[in-house]
Amino acid sequence: AAVLKKWEERGVIGAIHPSLARRHPDYAGLAQLMKVRDLLADHGYRGNFFAPVMYYLLGRLKGRERSTAVRNLGLRSAAVDELLNVENEARRVAKMLLGRKTAPLRACYEYLKTVPIGLLAFVLCEFEQVKVQSKIRNHLFKHRLFERELPVKELEGYGIPQGPKFDQILKEFFFQVIEARIRSKNEQSKLLRKIAGVPEPKKVRKPVPKAKERAKPKAKAAAQSAAGGGGAMRLRPSATGGAVPGGPAVPRDTSRKPVGELSEEAKVALKPKPRTPPLMEPKSQQGARRKRIARPSGRPTKRRPKPTRSRRPRQKSKKRR
Repeated sequence: AAVLKKWEERGVIGAIHPSLARRHPDYAGLAQLMKVRDLLADHGYRGNFFAPVMYYLLGRLKGRERSTAVRNLGLRSAAVDELLNVENEARRVAKMLLGRKTAPLRACYEYLKTVPIGLLAFVLCEFEQVKVQSKIRNHLFKHRLFERELPVKELEGYGIPQGPKFDQILKEFFFQVIEARIRSKNEQSKLLRKIAGVPEPKKVRKPVPKAKERAKPKAKAAAQSAAGGGGAMRLRPSATGGAVPGGPAVPRDTSRKPVGELSEEAKVALKPKPRTPPLMEPKSQQGARRKRIARPSGRPTKRRPKPTRSRRPRQKSKKRR
């Protein structure tokens, strides 16, 4: 794209076709195609991008002008047909991916494997349908990359020689993994053994110790504890009344009470007294006590004055004469 812009600045782009001076090439499409090409190159894909590049270069010309410019390049008839039909081929691929035939994963993979890399890149640039984009990207950046890492050496280690059966096992393993989306290496190895018909290795169990062997550690521990108890250091009384290492054991005075033990009188005094049941209060006092409890603490209570009736002076009734 940068080279074409320089040509256009210097007026040389008319050498390809005179109408390109007025109808400029599609520089945005060229830049997007170069991004997709670099992404594919990072993942190890190499393809022919000549037809998509010429489409963005001559795409804004009319039909006759485009065919004239392509034929003036001096290419072979097959290359000329490829350049002129690249848009129709991309539409056919997108229509196939949107249809029912490529709905199964195996059918989609087998079909996309026959499409050239350059044409897949052109479809990614031109068609923005989610279904088309996801199928092509999964095929290029997931399934084809996993196909390069198939466990060939592991299958050879099971004693299966390379041949038609070997290839069939790998193919079935590949499709089952991408369909079930198995990512764990242990699960993949189990699946490979299952497809190849190789039995799984038996698990080696540790021998269970017998009853006599179980009792040996217990007897040894008991003997060690007994030896440790018998060899305890004994103390003899010193001049100050204490105990000295290496002497005879001091007899314990049983007449003295141990420190911290209470006498019988103190125990009786500290013994909790039984609770007496509360006496029944009269109902008038109970109501007053409830009112006192219900009042909030710290607030002065105001007595409301009792409403007084305004009495009018009675008029003297007139006696009937």
